[in-house]
Amino acid sequence: MPRSTTRAMGVWTPLLAFQPMTPLLYLFARVAAGDTTALDPREVSELGGLRQRFTGVFAEHPGHAEAMLFRLAHAGPASARSLRLPARDVLSIER
Repeated sequence: MPRSTTRAMGVWTPLLAFQPMTPLLYLFARVAAGDTTALDPREVSELGGLRQRFTGVFAEHPGHAEAMLFRLAHAGPASARSLRLPARDVLSIER
């Protein structure tokens, strides 16, 4: 399992809300690669400004990807539980 995944798993607690915000990282990469065809020029400009702020907080490491971006907030107990299949029903391991 990637280190980023195991580190993220360590923050799940009953009193924290975990909200993935990874699509922003995909948009940063898309704009950096010059793929702005489906974006409005104002969105491209705003993403450029957000990227500058982001790299001002989190250092860039050439050759490494940003694995995940998320927001944490205080939360009360869960009001509902997600329905999930057992891992054995959705995961297969070949040996």
